Amino acid sequence: MCEGGARYPGTILVGLYRPPAWAEASGPGQHRFLYFVDDVALEALGSGKSSGSGHGGISGSSSGLAGGVAGGVAGAHPNAVSSGVLRWGGSEVRRVSKRMFQLQQVAVEIVCRSGVSALLLLSDVKSRDRLVSVLAAPLSSTGLGAASSGGMGGAVAALLAAQDILGGGDGSGGGWIIETPEIVRAAREQAMRDWVAGMISNFDYLMELNRLAGRTFNDLQQYPVFPWVVADYESDELDLTSPSTFRDLSKPMGALTAVRAVAASERYEDMADAGGPDDGALPPFHHGSHYSTAGHILHYLVRIEPFTSWHLNLQSGRFDLPDRLFHSISESWASASGDGNLSDVRELTPEFYCLPEFLVNSGGLALGKRDGDGVVVDNVILPPWAHGDAREFVRLHRAALESPYVSARLHHWVDLVFGHKQRGEPAIKALNVFYYLTYEGAVDVEAIEEPAQREAVVAQIANFGQTPRQLFKRPHPARAGAAKPITVSTHPELLSVVGGKDTGTGVGDILFPANKCLQASLGLLLLPPSGEFCVFPHRGRPGSLAAILTDGGRPVGVLDGLHSGVITSLGAASRGGILATGGDDGCVKFWDVSDSGWLGKAPRILGADRGAPGWGPLAGCMCGAHSGKVTAIAVAGSAMLALSGGEEGSVLRWDLTRPGVRRRLRPSHGEAVVGAAGDDNGELWVTCSASVVRAWSGAGQVLASVYRFSGSPQSPIVARPVQTEPASESKRPTARTRADMSWEGFGPFATACAVRYAPGEQSAGCGLVVTGHADGAIRLWTLVPAGCSNKKSPWFGSLQAQGHEVSGWGERWRFVPLWTLAGRGEEITVLRLSAAGTELAFGDRRGACVVYRPDVASAESGASGSTGSGIALEIRELRQQGICVEAFWEGLRSASADIYQSKSQKRAWQDQDDDDEEDLDDHIGDSKTDSGINVLAKGPRLRDDWPLLVSSIPWLP
Repeated sequence: MCEGGARYPGTILVGLYRPPAWAEASGPGQHRFLYFVDDVALEALGSGKSSGSGHGGISGSSSGLAGGVAGGVAGAHPNAVSSGVLRWGGSEVRRVSKRMFQLQQVAVEIVCRSGVSALLLLSDVKSRDRLVSVLAAPLSSTGLGAASSGGMGGAVAALLAAQDILGGGDGSGGGWIIETPEIVRAAREQAMRDWVAGMISNFDYLMELNRLAGRTFNDLQQYPVFPWVVADYESDELDLTSPSTFRDLSKPMGALTAVRAVAASERYEDMADAGGPDDGALPPFHHGSHYSTAGHILHYLVRIEPFTSWHLNLQSGRFDLPDRLFHSISESWASASGDGNLSDVRELTPEFYCLPEFLVNSGGLALGKRDGDGVVVDNVILPPWAHGDAREFVRLHRAALESPYVSARLHHWVDLVFGHKQRGEPAIKALNVFYYLTYEGAVDVEAIEEPAQREAVVAQIANFGQTPRQLFKRPHPARAGAAKPITVSTHPELLSVVGGKDTGTGVGDILFPANKCLQASLGLLLLPPSGEFCVFPHRGRPGSLAAILTDGGRPVGVLDGLHSGVITSLGAASRGGILATGGDDGCVKFWDVSDSGWLGKAPRILGADRGAPGWGPLAGCMCGAHSGKVTAIAVAGSAMLALSGGEEGSVLRWDLTRPGVRRRLRPSHGEAVVGAAGDDNGELWVTCSASVVRAWSGAGQVLASVYRFSGSPQSPIVARPVQTEPASESKRPTARTRADMSWEGFGPFATACAVRYAPGEQSAGCGLVVTGHADGAIRLWTLVPAGCSNKKSPWFGSLQAQGHEVSGWGERWRFVPLWTLAGRGEEITVLRLSAAGTELAFGDRRGACVVYRPDVASAESGASGSTGSGIALEIRELRQQGICVEAFWEGLRSASADIYQSKSQKRAWQDQDDDDEEDLDDHIGDSKTDSGINVLAKGPRLRDDWPLLVSSIPWLP
């Protein structure tokens, strides 16, 4: 098995699980599993006593892996069932793909629904193909039965059965999903169409192309490759509207400058003149080095594990010389693009666009002092426009990747790396030919009979880079001029009501399945993604959950005995598959509900079936994790992370790929955590208690905090000019006191929260945080680095926190208010953002559920610069004046009547009569109220004369 920079020798085998008779009635009778047993575990199992087993036989092939790392696979591996024994069941596997390893077709990659993956290496291509065929075939045709096959597979099966390792867990009765060439072609064409149409981001498209081309995080030699896109690492501000900011994506790194291009061309011509392979000469190439090698990956990621350990292993237990370590982004760019080191043609990795932690020496590694300038190597030196903050660098770097300039030219880089300019005459003309042993199919390693020659070829392949599989034979189409998405993050000032319902009972959950909005009463949890089922704590059985159908409220089951005490909190992954429960004893559990058969249609107790496939704890029972009852849980399914909050104010971060692994975050809220939310990729989290709202990074570091006012401010409106050019004295706003210039604060207690993180979506700020409050108001915030200045921001202008000190917890970011929505005076109980970020819904304790969406017509009118009136015109004029307005104040709802008094908007929410409510019911369609569940259809705005339930921007005095 290969795991990044480590390899573990062992045995791969496939087996069947036969459930007991009582379980066969509720599911398939047989279930297939794949096992990997490393040699260390195999030796330990050899001393076990064989015993009878009720499980099926084993059929598999021996995996001989040369050069394995000493020691076995850790028992804490996400798929470990015993020390050195890993198991995958069909129900938890998303796909199985054939992969190359060192240009040999001998690998299989298994990707689970949880996102965890593994690369299994076999001895030859025949063994690999046999394994894949066994996994893909229906159970009835595999020949796997009670009679074990002979050889190593059968011997290991007996040893595993003796140790009671086989059986249980997840499985599937049919063949596994194998990624065939036809599936890859279809996925490639679909991804290209989606990207051209602007339906997926540049980042997501590059990740998909890397995957389809065989690149994987499990092999440093084939690590995903991303382009340099920024060429300016010296300016104080990053101007994403200037072409000089960006790298030329139509040229490979080895030909960016005239000097580089001439050198590459001359090298190729000289080698071509010397003859070809028939003359005993090497095939000509432009570049003798490669843009992606294992050494490059370890160079970039040396500060984070497991790359630190792999780097030390490569360097015989020591770090590389300080002068050769990754020290400065500007220096790395100069080396890879300049004329000083023509052999450096490296590109980047995905971490440069999504993971700020790799730039920070948080582990305090002793990386040494450079001889050249005497500087101690510590955190990576960032460009000035990052303002010394790694997260700000990643945010702006991602914004550059998603910018219109890069979007219009990214297809040229795709042509070079994955497309028609990768090989042949187009590659020669583009100065894009690399050493021949970097290409798939250049050599048949298995056919080399001489051991020394074979070893030399393998070493060359392993250490000097591999070119991705060619995906496109024709020029890649350019991206269409897709308009920038209009979301809650980009246009909070244009939010308008598109649907709602007053149920009369408190709202506890909201879900956005396809083309509709579901709401459920307090205490109920709608299970994503479809909301077909709803669960809630069973009143008659403490520690159990009752499950009902959303449509009609018919009871379908009881999940019995999940906790020893009362269940006090529920959560679920937005894409489904994970259910989280928290109890009054501080216990937190995460349950795998990804199998379609996890819950029967008829009411039944599942407590006794917990050993059967499709139902079981995903991360083990952690009783006492919180010292009080659990009050909030949020799950990021794609990242396999979770956050839980307790009554005593504690916040815990959970790694769902490693059972029981948790981290207590600091600082504590000091009071009960009433809300928790996280984006599905686990990059941004938010928790709230009555008096404080905190944002956390994916690594569990506190980014920023915003607190409740100790008193009502007398002057709630704060305005500042953008310091981009001198303004006349008559246009400058009156100076304010330091107290008035506070960026932080809210009045009424915070009661709910939501978060969205979409890098590149906002022109300024990092992510969107939404908080609900006891007075019914909803506040929208973004995060900005403390002390930074972004002159190009249309919203904030100069964002210097004058007079504010960074907290002792290292908070280097600040909450900045964007907008406020008027409420009904009732406590907000739930907030939800749709997956696309185009809808925001809230529910309150009185039973109102309202859905907002930006007014697209007003947004487009404002963007086009056309004349108009109302909010769109005000926003456009404020942006032109470069003024930042903070429109947060106490008593917003009581002032809403004055705010809404305009020519066409005479009535506020509180003044609606019964006729208005009837019109609203007619607009949203029929609602189903059985079991406290309502269905709200999404549609256009209610009526033209309905008020925009947003706060107006006051004009400067």
